[in-house]
Amino acid sequence: MRTSRHKKATHREGDVFSLALHSGGFVPGVVARCSHENYGVLCYFFAPRLQCAPQFGDVQRLRAKDYFWIVRSSDLALRDGHWPIIGRIEDWDTTAWPVPKFQSEPAWQRGKWWVVEYSQEDHTEFVSKTYYGDSEPGFPEDGLAGCLYVEEKLTMLVDEAEQPDRVDRVRRSPF
Repeated sequence: MRTSRHKKATHREGDVFSLALHSGGFVPGVVARCSHENYGVLCYFFAPRLQCAPQFGDVQRLRAKDYFWIVRSSDLALRDGHWPIIGRIEDWDTTAWPVPKFQSEPAWQRGKWWVVEYSQEDHTEFVSKTYYGDSEPGFPEDGLAGCLYVEEKLTMLVDEAEQPDRVDRVRRSPF
């Protein structure tokens, strides 16, 4: 009998977890969708940086519209406890945490942007890809990220957001 080297998934949609930033501090995240068979999650992350690991009482009122970053990611850091679950959003409503549209700029078509959509029920189920044009749509980046990439990218984004001379990028609602 073959056994998996990964722990069994215990996380579920609506779980709130803590992610330690590489430059210090923490941010809360919410599991908006999960696919245990594919080791994948759709996560909403929230800023600003917290100096201490968040307690559930500090973050129980998180709302999708206040997100800082959305990403489709591996769930291995949740499975092994590296991103500890700190609670669950009461009265979880999947429709309040939609799977957004994503943007894609293929390496062989620099400057050409596409909008990618996935199923609202299963964030791993591809629905459509539509050519957008020469300007960036402003949606979250398409792809399935590894946990370390999520930590490094989120650290970079939070660090940049804290710079006093930063220029805000226009961000469209991805919903």
